[in-house]
Amino acid sequence: MKKILNVLMSIVLVVGFCPIAPASAMAQEGDTATQGMLAAANPIALMAPPSAVGELAAQAEGDISVDSEQALQEAIGSVTDGQTIVLNADITTGGTLKVVRPGVSFTIDLAGHTINRNLAEQDDDNNGHVFDVNQGTLTLRDSAGGGKITGGYDENGGGFVIGGEGHLIVESGTITGNQAYNGGGIFVYGTLTM
Repeated sequence: MKKILNVLMSIVLVVGFCPIAPASAMAQEGDTATQGMLAAANPIALMAPPSAVGELAAQAEGDISVDSEQALQEAIGSVTDGQTIVLNADITTGGTLKVVRPGVSFTIDLAGHTINRNLAEQDDDNNGHVFDVNQGTLTLRDSAGGGKITGGYDENGGGFVIGGEGHLIVESGTITGNQAYNGGGIFVYGTLTM
């Protein structure tokens, strides 16, 4: 009788630890990852959904257009809640783009353009991310398709590092070609929604 119960308990434990669907089917739109890392040393690519690819969306009144690193960092520092920053050109950054906007939720629309950190080796000062979302909510969107975040190289989060009070929402765009010991594309301390 003991053997039968042991076998049954073993089967229950094994079945209980098995997923009922493949991992790719288990992640649903709107899933949130917190407290840990997403994507180890391998970069991740998040492609725009087919509905988001196509003609460039018309720029709304109040959107901020940028075409340089300086303009982008200034826009991030002054954007108000609900505004969108729209890229009008590819941008290569000489430093991490820092998001420290407590209580502010805004969008960066790549609009088919690239933000490139352009690092060939790891930044030893923990400043090799493309973005550091420390406080506030940043939504990444690519209304035209083909836009990407690339070239970051850091110990934690080559593309994005999300601080404890930061929130990144990835609607569309590609995060690729970033390197890190932990989280090549994204490293999460705060909150990530995909």
